[in-house]
Amino acid sequence: MPTQKDLIGILESLVLNLMPFFMKLLSIIFTLLSYSVCVYSQIKIPSQIEPFVIIDPTYENAGNYNKNMAPAFLNSKWGYIDSTGKKTIEYQYDYASPFSGGFAFVLNKNTYKFIDERGALLSKKEYSRASSFSEGLASFSKVGEKKFGFLDTKEEVKINAIFDRVKSFSQGLAPVKKDNKWGYIEKNGSFKIDAAFEEAGIFTENLAPVKILGKWGFIDNNAKVVIPATYKSALNFREGLCGVLQDDQYGYIDLNGKLAISYQFEDALSFSEGLAPVKKSGKWGYIDHSGKWIIEPILENAGIFSEGRAFFAIIHNDKAVYGFLSNPLKKKKQSASAKEEPKKPAINNKKQEPGNKEISEGVDFVSCGEAQSGWQGKITRIHKLTPSKTNLVIKWENINHPYSIKILSGKWKKTKKIFELSKTEFSGYKKIKISPSEGFLTVLISAKKPDTQWKYTIDCE
Repeated sequence: MPTQKDLIGILESLVLNLMPFFMKLLSIIFTLLSYSVCVYSQIKIPSQIEPFVIIDPTYENAGNYNKNMAPAFLNSKWGYIDSTGKKTIEYQYDYASPFSGGFAFVLNKNTYKFIDERGALLSKKEYSRASSFSEGLASFSKVGEKKFGFLDTKEEVKINAIFDRVKSFSQGLAPVKKDNKWGYIEKNGSFKIDAAFEEAGIFTENLAPVKILGKWGFIDNNAKVVIPATYKSALNFREGLCGVLQDDQYGYIDLNGKLAISYQFEDALSFSEGLAPVKKSGKWGYIDHSGKWIIEPILENAGIFSEGRAFFAIIHNDKAVYGFLSNPLKKKKQSASAKEEPKKPAINNKKQEPGNKEISEGVDFVSCGEAQSGWQGKITRIHKLTPSKTNLVIKWENINHPYSIKILSGKWKKTKKIFELSKTEFSGYKKIKISPSEGFLTVLISAKKPDTQWKYTIDCE
């Protein structure tokens, strides 16, 4: 029978033998706790944007969304993620562009290739330079050569590589540089606007920025100077506004060249979905069309909104980490409209409503902020809107054929026309002041050609 002294000795020996195990266990627990704190600190973001963060800032860099896919940079390689942040294409590229027209270009070992949305290569062809597809064409430069041309989505050359530099097609024209001057070519490769400018940007909203005698102004597609060349630098018009640089500060002008938002920013990007990223005091934030801060300048970097999302960056451990925000304007409007009136299902009316012969099949009742896009024959869409404010904002994009836009107020027999534009150009933007008491606003967009591709967005401000 062991004595008490023997039992104490056995216990002491057991403790001594188990001590290394307990110490190791404690070390593991401490490490796990430290890691948890570290991970938590990585996703901790400023309270102002926290309600809008949809993907935590865990990436080293990121790009814009297109069809619910965005390029993301992780562990020194680029890949693609979906709208939830889930990886869809492996992190394997030295660079990856956002998708456009169903394709993206990627860089590996100093050569570019094109991939589809599954990550499959279009072909085995390699290029020394490449760009995103726009209006069915992408620029390219062959390996070992310095001249640029354009190819289609089958990688067949449509415009020979004879230009010194090129930019994307937009509204049927592409800026190209030849013999040290910039001009604009059509899709057959012929010049629509002679190469006479020091530099040139793409057409948007029927205007393009060009550099003349060291200053930037804007021309229409007939090469007429619409806004004089007085700016140090210029972006592109989006949603009726364009960022321009004067005295080392950016402001925004309207389509008439009138200053709409004062010069006050260190850097600026174009408007998209009602917001523009701007830089002030070394940090980025977002402003609306009036110049009001929607997100104060607290971000290390910020991208334009696309499909309701934009990348942002904050500093953590002296490095920029990237995540994604939802559009604060859309989030507010969705929550407001949800309280006001539930969304009604689409209605397919085969008969015309009395009092309005233009209303035909395919009538959809949708809320403010909902976009419509696709391929249609005769396109007619009607929006029942219940605006809470006094501005109706309509933005339209048309890739290949003109169509007409008409906005009516009131119900079927008592409608009155408040805006009409026929044979519109490829894109446009219109803000219309309306009465807060309007209960119904009807927007008709129609096209006669069966292969018309269109996209439009209607919002209330």
